Amino acid sequence: MRPKYNAGAWKASMALSQKFNLARILTNRDNYDSQPNNLHFYLAKVRPSSNTYRNNNYSNNSRLRTKAFGRLLTSIVFLATFFTFGAIFVGPIASSSAAAAETSPSITVTAGPSIAHLGSGYVISIKVTNAPSHSAIEGLLYPKLQNRSELKYLNNAGSLSYPIAFSRPVSVPGNQTATSTLVIPISFTAPGSASSNKSGFNLDLTDCANTCDGVYPLVITMIHKGATIASHAIPIAILSPAVPSTVPLGLGLNIDLTSLKNANAIPVISELANLLSTYPTLSLTLSFSAQTLEVIKTSKSQSAHQALRTIASWASQPNHQILINSVTPLNLVQLDASNLLSYIAQDSALASKIASQVGLTPATSPKIFVTQGPLDNSALSALANDGFHQVVTAGNNLDLPDLKYTLTAGLRIPQGASNPVSILSQDPKLKQDLQKPSNAFEKSNFTISDLVSVFEDQPNDSTQRIMSLTLPVNSSNQIAVANDFLGSLSGAKVIKIMTLGQAFDALNSAKPKAQWLETSLTRQRHSQIANLATFNKTAIKLAATKSALINKKLADPMTLWLMEALSSNNSQSQNQSLLANINSSITKIFSGVSLPSNRTVTLTSNNASVPISVTSHSHVGLMLRLGLSSDRLNIPNGNNELVKVVSATNTATFVISTKTLGIFSAKMTLSTPKGNLEIASTQVVFRSLTFSTVGSLLTILALLTLGFWWLRTLFRGRSRNQNLIPRQAPQSQVESKDQTEPPAFDQEAALQSDQSSIDETD
Repeated sequence: MRPKYNAGAWKASMALSQKFNLARILTNRDNYDSQPNNLHFYLAKVRPSSNTYRNNNYSNNSRLRTKAFGRLLTSIVFLATFFTFGAIFVGPIASSSAAAAETSPSITVTAGPSIAHLGSGYVISIKVTNAPSHSAIEGLLYPKLQNRSELKYLNNAGSLSYPIAFSRPVSVPGNQTATSTLVIPISFTAPGSASSNKSGFNLDLTDCANTCDGVYPLVITMIHKGATIASHAIPIAILSPAVPSTVPLGLGLNIDLTSLKNANAIPVISELANLLSTYPTLSLTLSFSAQTLEVIKTSKSQSAHQALRTIASWASQPNHQILINSVTPLNLVQLDASNLLSYIAQDSALASKIASQVGLTPATSPKIFVTQGPLDNSALSALANDGFHQVVTAGNNLDLPDLKYTLTAGLRIPQGASNPVSILSQDPKLKQDLQKPSNAFEKSNFTISDLVSVFEDQPNDSTQRIMSLTLPVNSSNQIAVANDFLGSLSGAKVIKIMTLGQAFDALNSAKPKAQWLETSLTRQRHSQIANLATFNKTAIKLAATKSALINKKLADPMTLWLMEALSSNNSQSQNQSLLANINSSITKIFSGVSLPSNRTVTLTSNNASVPISVTSHSHVGLMLRLGLSSDRLNIPNGNNELVKVVSATNTATFVISTKTLGIFSAKMTLSTPKGNLEIASTQVVFRSLTFSTVGSLLTILALLTLGFWWLRTLFRGRSRNQNLIPRQAPQSQVESKDQTEPPAFDQEAALQSDQSSIDETD
């Protein structure tokens, strides 16, 4: 059967379809922008076809357009109202949440025992912030940590187990905004013992199985209305008061000031002197960079100079050691990549020189090198060649795949069968403890707890175990860390602080003999230092300049800058600035030295002494080489002369030998003694007016020969002329000849003579 037509339902579905399609077109921006009249067309098209719609198409479109824009305006008003009320009501809620986050209660432990003995009393300082009224704090002690790996997972909740000891609550002065520090007595009681601590934290260890010694998590909680609103956890080493029968864990401790910046050098060095005065008998090693000492030496701070004198006096006492290995911290692998390992010896020599100038005497027998950076075999060989046969380096530089995480033995790396390099590895976990983002006490606290955990790993081991630790000090905060650390370990019986030299000696002389593990270094790659080409050119210029200086000490600042340019702590721009300072200083030294220009010298003898003047406006004494070179001049005594430039005019004399007349040019150069840095050059013209001996003799001989020939020719011509002129007879003979008549011609005799001649012919 055909369904009944429902006009109302049809109209409703059509209206809904129109709204849907209208919304689709309004949101289809691309289609609407490409066809601006598409909306009008669509609205006209989707309406039911009727004569009324066809006749009133324009009015219907206008009405629908008005409705669409009305709905759009309504939506805009709704959104504006929504955001307005949101700003009014939600804003204060959000700001109150932020304020609540800022004012939430917090607990921080600022001081306390890192090592506590059973039955002894201590105090703990707790900083409480934003504690509500009628709140209290209490201490909870959790079970002993089984190994040092659990220490890094310690958080404010303590551990996953239940606490083994509770203290009585201590009331906190309530104030919503104030920060207060509570100093509370704290003690730890052995099983079956009573405590006299009635006003603070007393934690009773009721059951310790074999021994109570170990590292425990101590959690300080804040309680308000029966709920914990804040908590903070620290480790604490609890030991029995009896002296352990085992050998304590040796700790070669080095306070490292090599990275001390210029701005902090003056105040920190004074605080360090006070720290050393606090623990005058504690065995320690101090490592400085020569750069830091140079900054203090050149400063005008009387307190800094007094601090250096205090440190020098401290270093002269037994069990104290000073190391000054380099001018600045060096990246040895980077030097290897740059072919600059030869500078290790020069750097070490300059560092020792600067140390002696400030009254410090670094340990030289044996020489110990401490490096925080990477290390490879080439760098180790360079250190060994410079006399460093004991090296302290980071554990990640060592190839130790089969060793346990905690290394308490010494290492040896072969550098020849009879001369190995001994190495102490710096434990990476101890370094992480010192870098925790917390206050000075907690950095020290975690580090000491870590050391006690290492000792408790093998508490009955009678073999000498050694670890090394470097405490970096370049700020007042790190001085505070060192102070807390030394204060906590100064009376510890399970850890023995020693110098690095004593640590190496302890491994060598231990009974039973400590095991030296033979290993190798990991392969490491590193890029070359920045501005390597500029560095090499500057180093060559500096070496040449140093050879020219009469007072070699004047080159020390430039040498210091050159060594600083090798520092691993500098940026590329800092190294470039240091090299630019060196080149500028070299230019300034030689800028006042010059040679005469456009000079002409007249030579009047075969061997002439020619003085050459070097003028100087510099106040620096120099030893320079003056060179004279020419293809046509003979310089019998050599064409180089050393000139001592100590005044305004300085003269060097050259012997010039010439054999011919003429004009000759020569090049004159002024350079450093080895000739590897030219300072000035000019051209000199020599005019020779002399003859050579052989030439003179030949000329004279030629003239004599020519004169003789001329004379001979002259005499021979005169004699020939005389033979051509007839001689005149005496006047008497002439007159007699003139008076004598010639004989008469005999014609017959002539005819007879002719006839006889004809007959003979016939």
